Amino acid sequence: MFSNGVMLILRLIHIGSGVVWAGGAITSARFIEPAAKDAGDAGPRFMGALIRTGFSTAMAALGGLTFLSGAVMYWNDSNGFTNGWNQTGPGILITLGAIAGLTGLIVGGAMMSPAARRMQQIGEEVAKGGGKPSPEQGAAIGQLSARLGLGGRITAVLLGIAVLCMAGAQYAF
Repeated sequence: MFSNGVMLILRLIHIGSGVVWAGGAITSARFIEPAAKDAGDAGPRFMGALIRTGFSTAMAALGGLTFLSGAVMYWNDSNGFTNGWNQTGPGILITLGAIAGLTGLIVGGAMMSPAARRMQQIGEEVAKGGGKPSPEQGAAIGQLSARLGLGGRITAVLLGIAVLCMAGAQYAF
């Protein structure tokens, strides 16, 4: 299995990327998305600008990095899924956290990423067309915003569960 040095590096990557990913998801769902809704016509422009900064891409990359580093550590701690570690208190909580985190990653990839890409495309079309969305574009923006909001709230809850499970695993029965 891996040396302590390799495990330390994996743990730092996992915790560092996980903190930013979960924090970004929770902040976005709790504060950014509701504020964009309250901003009226400026809200979709703000969300478009946020997407153009690479926020969605960064969140996806952080989720992937968190998952991959966690999967390698899980494999190492369970001795290749053979030693029954995942049936211990810490193993059970880590497993529950991993399931919640992976589900959050899937929701983000399947529900939010396509909506963010489409929102960016529409934003570019609106900018080229004079800055005011057509009724069809406005309707599409509304639907995409709702999809992003729902996906963001689901992901935030799942990542919150993952964080709590991971944080408490060391102290589990």
